[in-house]
Amino acid sequence: MSARNARPAGCGVAEDPGDGMGTGDAQGFRLRALEARKRLRALIERQRGQGMVEYGLILVLIALVVIVILQVVGGQLNNDFSNVSSALGS
Repeated sequence: MSARNARPAGCGVAEDPGDGMGTGDAQGFRLRALEARKRLRALIERQRGQGMVEYGLILVLIALVVIVILQVVGGQLNNDFSNVSSALGS
């Protein structure tokens, strides 16, 4: 421990041998907090990406439903418009 970070004996703070990153002092705390922020930010970014994929899948599902409905109902609508067109022409 450096002289700058020296604590008086018996101050009630347990000495942390540390892991070489200064984890026993305020600088170590800042480093751990910064690392935690980075991990949290990465987690949030992954969840945003996951949300975009989910929106994309929902849009694909909606498009497929619309296409199937138009395939089923499209022929009937064409006949109805033809009947209206022929009735107006006569």
